[in-house]
Amino acid sequence: MNATTFCIATLLALPLSATPGLSEVILEHSERDARLNNGSIQTGTGARAQVGVPGQGSVRFGSKTQAYLDENKSNLSLSKGIALVSTEGRLLGRNKMSVDTGDYRSTVRGSMQVEYRPGEYIMMVCIEGKVTVKLKSVFSEFVSITEGQMLIINPTEKNLPNPVEVDLSRLAETSSLLSDSFASPLAASALIDRALNSQQAAIAGGDVMDTGLILDGNSLAVSSGGFDQQGDLQNRTDVAAEEAAAAAEEENAATPTPAPAPSTGGGGELPIGHRSGRSSNPGFLIDDTSTISDSAISTPGYGELPGNDGPFYLVPSNPAKDADLAFSGDVTLSGPLTISAPDGIIDVSGNVTSDSAMNLIGQDISLGQNSIDLGDAFLTIGSAAAHGNRGGVVNLTSTTLNAGGLAINSSQSAMPSGNPRAPWIPYPDFPVDVSFSTINVPGEIMVSGAGPGVFVEVYDSAFGSGDRSSRSIQLYSTSTSAEASAVNSSRSDAVNIFSSTVGGNRTELIEMLAPNGSTLVQSSTVSATASLADQLDGVTADGSIEIFSKGLTVDNSTLEATSDIDVLSNGVTIAITDSSQLASLAGNIALLSAGGNVDVLNSVLRADAGEVLIDSEMVDADSVINVMNSTISADTIRMRAFGTSGDSIIIDNSTMNANRLIELYAEGMSNLHFRGDVKLNTPEAILAAQNVQVDAGGNVTASGIARIFANEKNYNKAGFGGLSASQIQEGTFSERPTFSR
Repeated sequence: MNATTFCIATLLALPLSATPGLSEVILEHSERDARLNNGSIQTGTGARAQVGVPGQGSVRFGSKTQAYLDENKSNLSLSKGIALVSTEGRLLGRNKMSVDTGDYRSTVRGSMQVEYRPGEYIMMVCIEGKVTVKLKSVFSEFVSITEGQMLIINPTEKNLPNPVEVDLSRLAETSSLLSDSFASPLAASALIDRALNSQQAAIAGGDVMDTGLILDGNSLAVSSGGFDQQGDLQNRTDVAAEEAAAAAEEENAATPTPAPAPSTGGGGELPIGHRSGRSSNPGFLIDDTSTISDSAISTPGYGELPGNDGPFYLVPSNPAKDADLAFSGDVTLSGPLTISAPDGIIDVSGNVTSDSAMNLIGQDISLGQNSIDLGDAFLTIGSAAAHGNRGGVVNLTSTTLNAGGLAINSSQSAMPSGNPRAPWIPYPDFPVDVSFSTINVPGEIMVSGAGPGVFVEVYDSAFGSGDRSSRSIQLYSTSTSAEASAVNSSRSDAVNIFSSTVGGNRTELIEMLAPNGSTLVQSSTVSATASLADQLDGVTADGSIEIFSKGLTVDNSTLEATSDIDVLSNGVTIAITDSSQLASLAGNIALLSAGGNVDVLNSVLRADAGEVLIDSEMVDADSVINVMNSTISADTIRMRAFGTSGDSIIIDNSTMNANRLIELYAEGMSNLHFRGDVKLNTPEAILAAQNVQVDAGGNVTASGIARIFANEKNYNKAGFGGLSASQIQEGTFSERPTFSR
């Protein structure tokens, strides 16, 4: 049976519960001594306590423990004793807390139990979520552990062991820190239960095997039946992995030793084992203990790196690991920095400050719940998958970014320092997701994804807006395969903007490109109003918005530009709906559907000094322009649609205000159809169709001359509605003037 052996061990665990803040400590036993003073925690023999960190999580402390909890930084310094740290969840991911134990720092995104005996050992167990453990003094020495894994560290050594598997159910049964005797349960209790159940399923499926080894929580003594020894810290991985493997070879299976009762100090039993393929991470961890300057740096195993343009780190391919390179804590950089992990993972969860450009190149790149401040320098983020058919992902979640320019590319062979327009090579399946973030970039923002099934999404974010609004913003999602040509297919590309503010009063250009997919703007404001601010600088620069995709939906949103708003849909519906507003302050609005429909529903189109043009363009395609419960205002309003029968233009209960001219052309063999109360406020309105019809009960009022060119005129007669104007001129459809576009 090819199953990994599984060892039972005992680890000291302590209780935890949620409190409103650092001002209160819950005493599980009032006769025991537990004190909290300005963040310092001390527990006496047998005492247990729980402290809540508002918005972050909770910490439980066991017997004879000394620690300091920094509320603002969510950092726990454990001087000695035992603690359980559990962070709260959020919409996209987990909050984090850090734990310092001497020379080691752990970043917890989940629940971790840790025991620290200075000069003897550090024992860490990830119960659920993920924990990253780093030796502060060594740049590349860190390990990530996930649910059901443990590290036993010798504090005198300068490297980290491989993690081993432990039996979470045994730990939960015997650990007082995981007991339900506290007044308040852990916020992550459901996630802890799920981790326990998941591991039990793995055991039942034969993925792991019980070794019968038990590690006592009060020491490193390992027992299995009559076997008993003191764990040797020089061979601490033997305790967890090699002993387990030896037991499996000799017995092929073992019966676990019954669990002892919990100790008075709150300890429990921790099952230990090792699952193949889950080992220490040979990548890099950059945090506030790291020193990076603009001189050449030699990294172990990867040779000398060039220093003429700042440090360049080439990270080896390691796609199976949690992260090939990670930023954690507060990191200050000096000089330009380029990180290249072409097939790897880059995780930036720390706060990064620099005065120079930073380039991150990897397959999967994540920036989360942090801040990056590069001043006026560029940040370049790119997926650079070197092989295979899967591209990478770039996620910015709860990130505040200050930079002079930003380039996010799907893939590129090289990204020169500070160059936001470096060449990029498309790879498939590349999503770019910006969520709950603030992007302060006064220069250029370029975000591009390429390949079938890709998308670029901005969700609940301030993107190049506010006082540091961007000069230009380009959001590109392009396909390189005909497989993505089917609209509404799961493989189609897309640009999506949800609940966000994009651009502002210095933005000269906003482009959204998804030629094989769709563009969606929902509950958002997209603004390119450059000249309003640029006039203060003596610069003449008009702001404009350009959208090119197979379809566009603007829902409950505002698109505002100083100059033009141009929309070109590649044959699929353009929909302006749900109280949306398109406003051009000094230019034109063009909705060009290339044979698709155009819907303007319960919305406003406004070109104060220009033209509103809605045109389906394709003579050989049936298309419909539908304007309902809306207002369109401009100097000139022009609409044209083509159809072989039925309605091509429907105007329903709407108002059009044109300073000079309104043209409504239903071309081909189709109808210009009016419903409800329609007002055409203009000196001249030209209405052309095979059939111009006003439905019964409807009324069309033109304030100026109405010139009607139709072979059928179904208005002002029995069974139809009325059409009135200061003057009505009628002719046949063939006598219509040429559409003036």
